[in-house]
Amino acid sequence: MDDRRRDDIAFRLDVKERQIVRALGRAALVVVRLAGPDRPLTLGTENRLTLSIYRGGPVAVTVSAVELITPAGWAVRPEADATGVLTPGQPRHGGFAVTVPADAPPTHAYRFGTDPLAANADVHARIVLSLPDPPTPVAFPLDVPAASRLTVVPPLSATVRPAALMRSLDDEATTPIEVQIDAVNHTAAPLQAAASLEAPPGWRVSPAAVEVDLAADGGLANARFTVEPTGRPTAGRVALTPKLRLADGTSHRATVRHIDYPHIRPLAMTRPLDCRLQIIDVAIDRALRIGYVDSGGDRVADWLGQLGVGVDLLDADTLAAGDLARYDTIVVGILGFGARPDLRAANDRIKAWVEAGGNLVTQYHRPWDAWNPDTTPPRRLVIGQPSLRWRVTDEEAAVTVLAPDHPVLAHPNAIGPADWQGWVKERGLYFAADWDPAYRPLVEMADAGETPLRGGLVTADIGRGRHTHVSLNVFHQLDALVPGAFRLLANLVTPPGRS
Repeated sequence: MDDRRRDDIAFRLDVKERQIVRALGRAALVVVRLAGPDRPLTLGTENRLTLSIYRGGPVAVTVSAVELITPAGWAVRPEADATGVLTPGQPRHGGFAVTVPADAPPTHAYRFGTDPLAANADVHARIVLSLPDPPTPVAFPLDVPAASRLTVVPPLSATVRPAALMRSLDDEATTPIEVQIDAVNHTAAPLQAAASLEAPPGWRVSPAAVEVDLAADGGLANARFTVEPTGRPTAGRVALTPKLRLADGTSHRATVRHIDYPHIRPLAMTRPLDCRLQIIDVAIDRALRIGYVDSGGDRVADWLGQLGVGVDLLDADTLAAGDLARYDTIVVGILGFGARPDLRAANDRIKAWVEAGGNLVTQYHRPWDAWNPDTTPPRRLVIGQPSLRWRVTDEEAAVTVLAPDHPVLAHPNAIGPADWQGWVKERGLYFAADWDPAYRPLVEMADAGETPLRGGLVTADIGRGRHTHVSLNVFHQLDALVPGAFRLLANLVTPPGRS
């Protein structure tokens, strides 16, 4: 028998043995529960876990061994012994005191592989059950995960508001920036900490630190800071470093997000805490008035506000009967026609507003997002499907500019090769596949070895106005603080003829 065949048989036998063990536990009507604290575990703290073992059937069962499995370095001290003969209807209880090391890493929120026959938990109990009755006495192990997933988080964490921000390289770049750190206590005792925000040379933060008092079990406190340059800033990324320092001198830079839905076990996702500031050479007319149809899928309205223009979120009443003429530009959020029935109902009003001189920008939509190619856009525009055929997944794919002098690519910012650099995730998806002759494609791009696509950015003069459809993933680039995306956005929202 060759090694490959031997390994295959060994694997199958191992799986079958574990299936039999699981079946034996079920057949013996043994129910095991490992309960831990309701809150996440914090570094350096002692926590208590309780093991309950219940026999519900007539088969004689003995608990011959109990062990608590933890990550390396954790201290486990048994406090109650659950071994012994199980009496029907009377559970046996065991207990453990568990100390998480002060340097333990936070629990990773997601697993990249799951074994249906294993506990699939970093902390779990392993018990050995014995069935002493003849004809064949047998002993077998069972791995039992905690009823609630035990996750490790730092003693305190924080969020920064805003966590990402931009300023244009003009007078706005010298305007003081307000940043707030919201601290959270994850321990069972009150904490005192000093919150600070460190800045690189050329920038000043005040105050230097803020003392915060945090009540036990989720106590909150915030600290506000002002950030401003000491001289004329230059374009580029400014790394601001938020920190929380405890009285023992330990510093913490983490943010914790709790994920809790009825269909999953609660999770705590821990990530590094940061605050990103991008100074961008971008021009825009701050007198622009923009109406934004928010679909809940992007933050473009927020970024327009940071560019310094006035932005109103258009509600159903405004779309149905409001004065649209007060807006220079209306931007529709991603998938907006599918997410907003009120937008669909008001579409004829919007198209009439475009004809009268309005500047309409629609972001990427899928064909089933209530996008009728003949009636949704001001002129016929077909969204390509399937997505795999009408997208460019390489974020570094070469971009060929087809109309460099078109205002969308030239005013008020001259879009050049540097503006297509540093993109993340992809270039775009659900590119337009066909369009009315009124539309003009502005760029061409493709993944390696594929046919070039021209439907990522198309624009048309409609009456006295303009409609531009953007399938490029601009909204995601804004969140990643890609400078070229802000420069392109400024051009998109600038109406034709605007100086």
